[in-house]
Amino acid sequence: MATPETVWAELAKTYTIHAETLAATATELAANHPAASAISIEEARENSLKLHLETNGEDVEFDRTTEEIDAGGVPATVYRPASQPRDSYNVIIFFHGGSLLINSRITHDRSLKALAEQSGVVIVSVEYRLLPCPEAPMAPFDDAVTATRWVMKHRDQIGGGEGKLGLGGDSAGGQIVMGVTREIQSGFDFMVLIYPTVNFDTQLPSCKEFETTPSFNTIGLRWRFAITNGPFPDAENNPRLNAAVRQDLGSSPPAVIVLAQLDPLRDAGTDLAERLKAAGVLVRLHMIEGVPHGFFSLPGVYKTTTARVFAYISDFLKKFQ
Repeated sequence: MATPETVWAELAKTYTIHAETLAATATELAANHPAASAISIEEARENSLKLHLETNGEDVEFDRTTEEIDAGGVPATVYRPASQPRDSYNVIIFFHGGSLLINSRITHDRSLKALAEQSGVVIVSVEYRLLPCPEAPMAPFDDAVTATRWVMKHRDQIGGGEGKLGLGGDSAGGQIVMGVTREIQSGFDFMVLIYPTVNFDTQLPSCKEFETTPSFNTIGLRWRFAITNGPFPDAENNPRLNAAVRQDLGSSPPAVIVLAQLDPLRDAGTDLAERLKAAGVLVRLHMIEGVPHGFFSLPGVYKTTTARVFAYISDFLKKFQ
């Protein structure tokens, strides 16, 4: 019978597997969900939602206020500090991860509440359309641009009218952030990227190393790219989709980038950080050791490691107060 220790045994020869990773793996083994690539996308969405709710809880305390809004036709949730003048806060427009295929504002609710509480920012969590979307293959990116433009025009309505404005996202959400900053090249003071999907090359060393890693691995990454890039024969060379081919990174805002050590996307994230720095962009890069891709949205089990992420982001945002 598989145990967390046995499924991580090979990588444990090279890395120290964090205790929270082992605890999360125990939860995943108990759930016994098939790999997303082995089931329908609808089932994968249901399984991910169930895992997040069971791990993080369904009714998370939040000493702030939340509000559902329509951001230019795109649903969004605003997490707003409640104790200070509402015009004084910085604002993050956040796009959740999930391969552009799964997850939602609900799966990331606990993480964003914790980040809002610790950092003191207003967070606008955007519910973009998921793929596949045959009538609009660029739906996540189109919705993100629409919601972003709406927030930029309605800062006084959501709060933070006198503060700074930034973008944030984890995994596919980071991919969306890079797409938005290409479409809208001014007006942002910072960006937050958490293990972003920013390169389609699955032959990078970390992709080879984590080909069959427990949790998210390169096998799952290829499955994801086959679906989301399928409608675009030129996906690898499309700078709106693939930040690795962008030539205009100098227009990007200052960035804090947080990576997971046991992640096939790790080297792509490191490469992006280096390219941003080379383009003259201020970058703070942090590596969370011993954890896999996806840990950010599971603070119910990754308690100390997500707390470090919240602290890194909060510290970075102090530059913009």
